[in-house]
Amino acid sequence: MDDAGSAFRVPSFVNLGRVGRLEMECWKVSVEWVTIGPHRLACGDCRDVMSSLAPASIDCVVTDPPYGIEYESGMTGHDGGTALPGIEGDSDTSLRDALIEWMGNTPAIIFGSWKRPRPAKCKAVLIWEKGDHVGMGDLSMPWKPNTEEIYIIGKGFSGHRGSSVLKFNAPTSWNSVGFGRKHPHEKPRRLMMELVGKCPGETVFDPFMGSGRTGEACAKLGKRFIGVELCRDHFETSCRRIEDALHAEPLLAGCA
Repeated sequence: MDDAGSAFRVPSFVNLGRVGRLEMECWKVSVEWVTIGPHRLACGDCRDVMSSLAPASIDCVVTDPPYGIEYESGMTGHDGGTALPGIEGDSDTSLRDALIEWMGNTPAIIFGSWKRPRPAKCKAVLIWEKGDHVGMGDLSMPWKPNTEEIYIIGKGFSGHRGSSVLKFNAPTSWNSVGFGRKHPHEKPRRLMMELVGKCPGETVFDPFMGSGRTGEACAKLGKRFIGVELCRDHFETSCRRIEDALHAEPLLAGCA
């Protein structure tokens, strides 16, 4: 496969050293790029990136896009008691659907909600069971909404043939040293390792990168990663997380 960077029309890349804060202002340019080892991360709108990225330059998409459910949360406790923010582009599934149209026949793993129609070309549905410690929803119901759907699109996935119900506890605390979540909708590391470990090919694309869990799994499993995140704070978290994973001892594909 050609080097992933050959598909981008960007003037230059910025090397990230193992030091503190990134000195950049993402909102002053359409897309700002950072390279960390073999991984390339963009701060900006994923639609701008996809307009310059050839789908043939990636082997698989793994992403958690806006679900189109206009998510709001009354919970507080993060950032000094501030309510959790809403999600950009969550008024409908147009961002998810635009991604699926762009990627053509590229295999994909895409998170979603039963509240909206499943994406086109969905071949299988996995269930992420998030644990009994989460799930508020309608308190008049005697069941917790503690699951999410994961849509499998395309072919080429491989590995141990296990259950379609994936049981990995969702991170909840914002304050636990070393274990607190960095993003309101962060996925657990072991879940992403399980999913990425079964992806075909070498290069994984996540256009809704969040705090970088997909990229972290790629770094640990020896895959190349291309990620995009609109929010600068989450982008910087992703850069640090992926860099830390890159310098950690690599794991064999499929290990959690």
